[in-house]
Order: sequence, then structure tokens, then C-alpha cells
Amino acid sequence: MGLDTTPEAWSGPYSAFNRWRNQVAEVAGYKLVEMDIGWTKAMIPFISDEDFDRYVGDVVNGDWDGVIPSDPLHYLILHSDCEGILTQGACAALGDRLLEILPNFPEENGWGIAKTQKFADGCYECVKQNVDMQFH
Repeated sequence: MGLDTTPEAWSGPYSAFNRWRNQVAEVAGYKLVEMDIGWTKAMIPFISDEDFDRYVGDVVNGDWDGVIPSDPLHYLILHSDCEGILTQGACAALGDRLLEILPNFPEENGWGIAKTQKFADGCYECVKQNVDMQFH
């Protein structure tokens, strides 16, 4: 069981997706903090309280209710790991931001580099096809 996106940007276990998201957040300068998420504790990127308070709607499923995040990585960091959408606009901004941070990955982290490039490519494919990215 795992996450698949359409168009394909990710296909793999939920745990790998979350591990990759944390790597993305860390190379972008976010601090990881331990949080109790109900059934377990998990390391998640810290988003400032000021930013978090601005976000309304069902951001975990891609409904930002017209709010544009201060960092396009928030579209990814706050998104559900199993369902929802990323709109074309979110994909365009996120793809650009992923490519911006790509050089920050340590050279020896080929897995993280490859996953980041593939996700950015998937974001751009959404724009090209004029579709939202579906998480399922």
C-alpha cells in the first residue's frame, strides 16, 4: 500500500513519501520537530505559527481557499500523504521551488535528488496537460 499520483510524480510507500518530504523540507531550511499525530509520534517540518494561522480551508487535501502560501513547499509539506489534489497553479509554483532547492541536496543522496526531480517533472506535466495532480 502506498501513494500514487496522477500524472505520475510519486509511486511508492507512504513512509518513503514522508521521508522524502522531510528531506525536501530540511534542505530548504525547515527544522523538523517531533509531533504526536494520534497513533504515533512523527518528525514533521515546522511551519511558523504565523503562516499556519493564515491557512484556511482543507489544505491537507489541496483546498487552500484562495490563500497563497509564503513558500510553495507548504503545498507539499502540509498535504495528505494518501488523498487530495494539487492544483495546476500549486504544481507550477511547487515544481519551480523543488528545482530551486535541488542543488541543496547532498551529492551522496541520489535517492532524494531523483525523487525531487521526478516530483518536479510530475508537477510540470500537470501544467502541460492542464490537469490537477491527483493523490490516491
